Amino acid sequence: MQFKNTHQLNSFSSAYEDAVTADIASLKKFSTQQAQKQYATKEDKLATAQRELTEQQEQLTLLSSQLGADNPQVVTLSQQLATASTELTTAQAQLATIQQPQWYFEARSQSQGFAIIKADAKSMKSLAAIFPVIFFLVAALVALTSMTRMIDEERTLIGTFQSLGYSDGKIASRYLSYSISSTLIGSVLGVIAGFLTMPKMIWIAYSTQYSLPEIDLAIHWTYALLAVVVMVVITSLVTAWTVRKTLQGVTAELLVPKAPVAGKRIFLERLTFLWRRLSFSQKVTQRNIFLDKKRMLMTVLGVIGSTTLLVTAFGLQNSASQFPKKQYQELTKYNLVAFFPATTQLTTGENAALGDTQVIAKFLPVHTEAIEVSGTQKDSQSYFINLVVPQKPEDLGAFVTLKNKQKTFSLTKSAVLLTKNVAERLHLKVGDTFSGKLLSQYTPAQLTLKGIVDNYHLNYLYLSPQLYQETFQTDFSLNQALVIGKNQTALPSLQQQADITNVEETQTTMERLIKNMASIRFVVVILIALASMLTIVVLYNVTNINIAERTREIATLKVLGFTDGETYSYVFRETIGLAVMGTILGLLTGGVLFQQIIRSFGTEYYVFDASMTPLTFIYAMLTSAIFTLIINLLMIPKIKKIDMLTSLKSME
Repeated sequence: MQFKNTHQLNSFSSAYEDAVTADIASLKKFSTQQAQKQYATKEDKLATAQRELTEQQEQLTLLSSQLGADNPQVVTLSQQLATASTELTTAQAQLATIQQPQWYFEARSQSQGFAIIKADAKSMKSLAAIFPVIFFLVAALVALTSMTRMIDEERTLIGTFQSLGYSDGKIASRYLSYSISSTLIGSVLGVIAGFLTMPKMIWIAYSTQYSLPEIDLAIHWTYALLAVVVMVVITSLVTAWTVRKTLQGVTAELLVPKAPVAGKRIFLERLTFLWRRLSFSQKVTQRNIFLDKKRMLMTVLGVIGSTTLLVTAFGLQNSASQFPKKQYQELTKYNLVAFFPATTQLTTGENAALGDTQVIAKFLPVHTEAIEVSGTQKDSQSYFINLVVPQKPEDLGAFVTLKNKQKTFSLTKSAVLLTKNVAERLHLKVGDTFSGKLLSQYTPAQLTLKGIVDNYHLNYLYLSPQLYQETFQTDFSLNQALVIGKNQTALPSLQQQADITNVEETQTTMERLIKNMASIRFVVVILIALASMLTIVVLYNVTNINIAERTREIATLKVLGFTDGETYSYVFRETIGLAVMGTILGLLTGGVLFQQIIRSFGTEYYVFDASMTPLTFIYAMLTSAIFTLIINLLMIPKIKKIDMLTSLKSME
């Protein structure tokens, strides 16, 4: 069924969902009205038939008084009227049993495949909202450091321009045109690469999980223009601010080299018990780290951003790879599910197959069916989940782990246990009331939540047989059995039993889920690649500027007899120290970002485990340390090439 007013709407948008919801409500109202009209028409027809029957009975009475009750014509007519009366009574009884019609509409958003791919798209949207913020911030810091260095190196040239009568605006335009032109070139290349390569790679990754058409690659000019404008504005503001500070100086001061930044006491020096234990080189390193605040801020924020992305990436990788195993190795203890026709007692064949102790360790007959659950609020969304009613509630714990982080539950006679994912989506907590409606019934029943249990794949409601019968006023029957097999022969053994219609293996489900996580692994690769690029750009830029600005200082160290190792250590200790600071702070921000991202990756059918393992932080620290080491190694030749004689010549 298609609605005309949704053709031009995005299927993933809220406007589409609102339109479909309104259309379904209108369709339900119209269908109900039509049903009521048909019901009224039936009532009118039966009322007319009743009047005609009454008239015919009156005529029969008159005819019987005239011809006699034994007259063949009277007898025949009497039999016909008796039959008609019986049929009319039956029709009236049947009409009286008809209740208000129940309409079930499954919108596209309720389809499992659509809901999952929509959740994946939402997850990518969440990531796309975070990345630009981090990279725009780093771009601003890189532009600030680069333009500051460029303008400082050309102080004498700026002073010369001023002495020759050039206006401040003319001088500033020289540097603004440089920063804007370089930003435009980089932004245009980035837009082209971003729109034509990254979506294609992500689409290919998700195509391994879904049957998707070919992607139509195109440049979205609104986003492209927004990205270019933001980058140009950032670099222009940074350049204008830097040039303005220099132009405010006196021309005579600009014509001479800029005096070195005066050293200041740092906070660590006030901690005398710690400061006294540091060596001379370590003290110099600590002072140099805090000497250039802009460079320190750029390095620390850059490493924080990259470490944050690394923690998020490794956390996602761990959650995506572990949640199928946690579900089907820790929470779900049974490894087979046997299906058979609904029955109150197992047949002899079913008992024989399930009770074969050579291949079956345990089995638990259960009743399962779909149930629609919703909150008690009028606007509460409803979800179709699995209702599980075990024959022996006390044995369910041997087949399913009923626990959360606080406690472990057992399925008692009055217990109502709901899995965490659907409970959170309905905003339910223990003690709340919610509605549950079987698909075979017209009216929902009210249930009081007694416990919320962990579950990662699908949603379940667990009830005892007694509570099931009392709540829904229906008979209890069995249609499945949860089975713990001893070996690989358990599956074929059950499949050979004629009374068992189907057998599912949880191992197959787990393997399918692991395969479907390929798209998540690709997202992780992208995150790690972007974080690595961010680390390399920031550390390379900062270290390169640091060495270029301190060539005289490094040459002096060589003249004083510092060995190559001591010189490298003197320079790189600052980079390492800043990287360590950024990494430590990045681990904290990464943990916060991961918790936000992991929620967006879940769907109504599965959720990831939000817990983080120590390995996640270890991998992030090691990756950051490796790239810091690589940058330092790349800078060694640059330090070696510093000529002592040339560097120590007077700058005048």
